[in-house]
Amino acid sequence: MIALSLAAAGLAAAALFTRGRTGGILLAAGLFTALAALAAGINADWLAALDTSVAEWFDTHRTRRRDHEAAGVFGYIGRPLHVLVVAVVCGTLLSVRARSAMPVIGVTGAVGIGVAVEQTFKAVIGRTATTGPLVDYPHSFPSGHVTGTAALLGTIAVFLGAGAGRAVRTTLAVLVVAAVVAVAVLALYTGAHTFSDVIGGMLLGGAIVELVAALARPRGRGVQPTGRSMVQTN
Repeated sequence: MIALSLAAAGLAAAALFTRGRTGGILLAAGLFTALAALAAGINADWLAALDTSVAEWFDTHRTRRRDHEAAGVFGYIGRPLHVLVVAVVCGTLLSVRARSAMPVIGVTGAVGIGVAVEQTFKAVIGRTATTGPLVDYPHSFPSGHVTGTAALLGTIAVFLGAGAGRAVRTTLAVLVVAAVVAVAVLALYTGAHTFSDVIGGMLLGGAIVELVAALARPRGRGVQPTGRSMVQTN
């Protein structure tokens, strides 16, 4: 776990000093390595204690009415069919706007990759707790709800903000982060996931979004993204 954590930090640091597509790919690799490090330490005492502490805190702050409402909302937004429909519809609209197939491929591809990687991790990573709250979470890492929300909304924001000003891109980023955090809190409140599960979902979703953004970024100096298309400026 320590070696992976150091590798993740090194990749993230390298991304800070690398511009363009390569920097984005390095950052995506760093986030994914951080996810692997978290998975490797899923049964570490300190992480189990943290997960247990957070789970117990939410247990003491639930009410019957809010629990029912939260479970309904959480269940609805996590249905694969709903996520797929939103991805296809939004991706198609963005592709029409940009006159390019890249947005629909990027948005739907991001969601698909998120599901595939998340399910692979869940099949491989397991908690070994035999007592306490974590017994109910043997194969819940990472959170699919958080991963899907981050991948879907993040890639939509990437293509929606292409060619826009910094203020617009910052606003989109803030909205995406707020939505992902809200879903993470719902996952914790309903007892569907542990704290490490939702952090893992954030890391995986962030890695996917950063990778899509890097691959969608135009190459070369003479290309500038606009709101509708990529325009050659020289």
